[in-house]
Amino acid sequence: MKLTVNGELSSYYVQTLLLLWFPGEKFPENSEGEKVSFEISAGAENGEAWARARICGEGKCESAEA
Repeated sequence: MKLTVNGELSSYYVQTLLLLWFPGEKFPENSEGEKVSFEISAGAENGEAWARARICGEGKCESAEA
């Protein structure tokens, strides 16, 4: 699985959370051509926190923002 983490998030914690839904998944440094990709971004602006997530696989992509 290709994992991209933007912002002040620990990749280790994001990987651990993803293992709940994708048990046994590997997160290699060079993940070109992976079937599933997950991108997460988080930050704070003007006193408000925000997060965005996008997962793609099998020709489909889904995203969420809060």
